[in-house]
Amino acid sequence: MLKLWGVVFVAVIAIGLAAGQAFAIRSGGYPAEAIAGMQQSCARSFSEAECRCALDRAQVEITYDNFLAMDQAMREQRIHPASVRWATIVGECQTVGEGLRALPESGYSDGYVQNFMNSCSQGTPAGYCECSIEGMQREIPVADALEYDLLASWDRANEHPRYNQIIGIYQGCLTQTRPQSHKEG
Repeated sequence: MLKLWGVVFVAVIAIGLAAGQAFAIRSGGYPAEAIAGMQQSCARSFSEAECRCALDRAQVEITYDNFLAMDQAMREQRIHPASVRWATIVGECQTVGEGLRALPESGYSDGYVQNFMNSCSQGTPAGYCECSIEGMQREIPVADALEYDLLASWDRANEHPRYNQIIGIYQGCLTQTRPQSHKEG
């Protein structure tokens, strides 16, 4: 149900990373060629401001070597320690419009909440998506939600240690929001 756009963003910029990998500065800097490729790839799916925000923050918060290692791990469907940081950066850089916002002090970004709502709302009962994301924010730390989303994008959500708890939230919300059939007598 969830489309983790941070994962999509990593895949989109992988082309740019490959272009700049040979020029990597081992001190942690991002080579100009990689940045240019990442910007070009990013612009296919995100606004210029979103790309600039994410790339600027990545250069400060994630070393280039760690970013390359994360990219390789993602290609191998493994969670790298920088994956959660990267997904958080991308979510915080997303431009959000009208709609549900993250609960204060939940650690979730408005971008994450709106992405959840956009990918969830297709074919679900009214109120289900709101109930689900609010339950997630109350009960599941954002790092666990991001890791769960990565595993779900690889059809391996059941490997997450909080799988049963997350599914319980979803099932509880489905029960709460499912239209009840009334017997007429």
